[in-house]
Amino acid sequence: MTMSVEEIINPAIPSLLPGDSAAGALRKMENAGLEALPLVTEEGVFRGMITESNLNSLIDRKVKLEELQPFGTANYVLGRRHIFDLSAIAQAGGISPVAVLSDEGRYMGSAGPADFAAAFGRLYSVQAPGSIIELTMYERDYSLSQIARLTESNGVKIIHAATDTDPSDAARIRLTLKLNQLDVSRVVATLERFGYNITALYNQADDQNAQVNPDRERLDSLLKYLSI
Repeated sequence: MTMSVEEIINPAIPSLLPGDSAAGALRKMENAGLEALPLVTEEGVFRGMITESNLNSLIDRKVKLEELQPFGTANYVLGRRHIFDLSAIAQAGGISPVAVLSDEGRYMGSAGPADFAAAFGRLYSVQAPGSIIELTMYERDYSLSQIARLTESNGVKIIHAATDTDPSDAARIRLTLKLNQLDVSRVVATLERFGYNITALYNQADDQNAQVNPDRERLDSLLKYLSI
């Protein structure tokens, strides 16, 4: 199941070259239906975002983009990162799309809010009521069959399961589960009794009486961004 940003890159989002004119850049934005596009050198180096508002303020639309100061140079995320990390980047930059870079800093492509929403929907089935929990463990301790058995022993089904690297410890993995019930307190208690570390719990049923969830702000931030 999709977890990393690089897997939701949208090839339909074009990039701009330093030699492009302001007028040409505006046409690309209009055709793409976006208010900003990434400026990328022919060598694949991301220089930042060029925005429609900045270009519209220019008197001379023939000016080359290499003569402008790009906006949002921090508006990027590494392709290997979890899709949750997109919200903080996008909101900090204040614009979309978000550029996706390799670990070596090479431009890989971009993804926009619609791409995030589609991936998030596939990954967590946000249309279906239920709960999302995250667990971390060493890879040697990972057994989805055992976790599923413990979960189902409480009458709860796993709708989706996905793994990625724990960002706080590369030696551990992070398992994200979407469950089909709103009250999963017995599941959490059972998993913890068997030594599993629950790092996040998001109950879609009750925002006012939400259970403790260290990543709740991160999830809410993403949901807020996806509503743009």
